[in-house]
Amino acid sequence: MQVGEFAKLVNASKDTIRHYEEMKLLKPKWNKNRKDYQEKEVNDFQVIIELKEMGLSLKDIQLLFELKEKVGCGQVELFQGVYKKLIDQLDAVQKEEEILRRRKQALETQAKIIKGYL
Repeated sequence: MQVGEFAKLVNASKDTIRHYEEMKLLKPKWNKNRKDYQEKEVNDFQVIIELKEMGLSLKDIQLLFELKEKVGCGQVELFQGVYKKLIDQLDAVQKEEEILRRRKQALETQAKIIKGYL
């Protein structure tokens, strides 16, 4: 399928698809001077979206795709790479959660103080 049909199928803009191609996250084959998107690109796009939803950056995803290309799907090294990125993201979320918890406590304290003046 061509880029327009692919964009509709995955619910993305052509610019997004081209950006992912520039990052080598999507690699459609060429067929008579046109890019031909197949099931592999659909699957890769879904993986990109899932990893983004987990909080990974496109740069992290790019590194994982490069690792997948080097070692292949299902290899321990790939799982280790994905695991490390997910743990790093989990650590970052936990730090953000702690910061938000402290901010919430500070706001609650200030609100109680101000309420005493009302």
